[in-house]
Amino acid sequence: MEIGLYFPRVALGGFVFGLVVGKVTVFWLQHVFNDAMVEITITLAATYLTFYFGEEVLGISGVLAVVMLGIEINQQKTSISPEVETFLHR
Repeated sequence: MEIGLYFPRVALGGFVFGLVVGKVTVFWLQHVFNDAMVEITITLAATYLTFYFGEEVLGISGVLAVVMLGIEINQQKTSISPEVETFLHR
């Protein structure tokens, strides 16, 4: 594969994959309220799985995917319960 075509695919793939996983994660978080263990588990699992699948399975940038996941979750802060948010930051 030519190196000039490889880098945009890796970068754009990470961007798009992270955005999609972020939207799915926010959807799940919006259906859970005040259950700290479930919300934290969803958040951490989404982060680790996004990185792993991005790097190992899809061959895209796992770091960019996780960054986009974080940005998407941060934009939809209301998807995390207020009581759980303080616990999550600790």
